Amino acid sequence: MDVDQAFLTPQNSNHRQYEALRAYFVERLPGPEVARRFGYTLGSLHQLVHQFRRNPQRQFFAEPSRPGAKRDNAVRQQIIQLRKQNLSIDDISDALKKEDIRRSPVAVGVRFITLRRRGSKLMQELAAQPRSTWRRIELEGVSRIYKTPRILDRRITLTDYHEPIRQIAVTDLGHEEPTLLLTNQLRRSAAKLIERYARRMLIENNIENGVNFFHMDALSSAVALKVNCDVQLTLMASSLYRHLGQRIGNGYDTAKSRQLFLDFIDATATILLGQRTVVVRFQKRAHNPLLVAAGFDATDIRIPWLGNRRLQFQFG
Repeated sequence: MDVDQAFLTPQNSNHRQYEALRAYFVERLPGPEVARRFGYTLGSLHQLVHQFRRNPQRQFFAEPSRPGAKRDNAVRQQIIQLRKQNLSIDDISDALKKEDIRRSPVAVGVRFITLRRRGSKLMQELAAQPRSTWRRIELEGVSRIYKTPRILDRRITLTDYHEPIRQIAVTDLGHEEPTLLLTNQLRRSAAKLIERYARRMLIENNIENGVNFFHMDALSSAVALKVNCDVQLTLMASSLYRHLGQRIGNGYDTAKSRQLFLDFIDATATILLGQRTVVVRFQKRAHNPLLVAAGFDATDIRIPWLGNRRLQFQFG
């Protein structure tokens, strides 16, 4: 077999997709020719191209594991088990030394990343920093408008904390003041840390929404079945609010459930129950045009459990 055939004859689906997309985008070959060369129908190739345009960062090939990775994973699991015994980082380090595993107390410590309070003195110090000390980074894999913030990344010292710590000030995120992150992860890139915290903030925002609007922290019963039902209903309601916001658009796709409730749900309407229809007639409101623009005035849904009547909306 010729060596070049190792590249030209894909041996698995990922390799075949990679070569087909490369031929389409890089070599600029026509779609029918690419489909014929790599055994796709033209429709399948178009779908593959569409999916790649939506996620051009997808990984086709697995990175080879570095030497010692398996041992590091085993040591990490051992450290986790020792932590569960409520041992201090010094005790864990000593326990590992007895097994000829050299890890400093800092190395076995819990890695964290958290927000720092923005005090007035700290804000003044940051404002006094020359613009040249800040550098711009690019965030990947986060669903947000501001993907190229500027950061000031440096080691600092804190009162009553004697381990190395790092502060990352982040600006150009759409806030008036910089966001301050504290972490003991000294080697990880600032972009990766910010991306990780951004994903964490999405989870925390959803929890906040569940507590503040759906009262998730005040479930109706301590009985497991009842609590599970409450949580399930809360998740369903949250998903429906998200769907409503995405359909309306105009900034409501990122609005919290409470805002959607106040602007659209908490409204007065007259319900007309006919032989074949259920008509919900809303009074005039400032936000009604948004509902009309989203197509809610054309709603005509059959309700099986209500005599197959058709649900319709009318807006004053």
